Amino acid sequence: MPLFTARSQLDQDLAFKDSLILRALEAANHAAVTLQGCYQTFYELPPERLEAVLNHSIPSTLAMFQGNTIFGAAANAALDAAEYGSVRAPVELPAHVTFDGTAFIVTNPD
Repeated sequence: MPLFTARSQLDQDLAFKDSLILRALEAANHAAVTLQGCYQTFYELPPERLEAVLNHSIPSTLAMFQGNTIFGAAANAALDAAEYGSVRAPVELPAHVTFDGTAFIVTNPD
């Protein structure tokens, strides 16, 4: 008696396809987890240091935020569409950071 059930070539190919989808979803989940970790670590800087970094080059900071938002939103959309995982990449500023149009203002986090 065999220890496994023989599967048709189609069943094998469908299982293979599912394994590739799972691999891609694991990559999207890893991206979301990594972005969340980077976000938490960055925004834990002391307020005065964080404000100095954010305001050092407003165009560079805004470009970084735009890139992070595009990347995070894409990972989140893939995860949401597949209803996979529970972590989502943060795509907004934390509550203790605001932008008034010309400068970033950082307060003590709650």
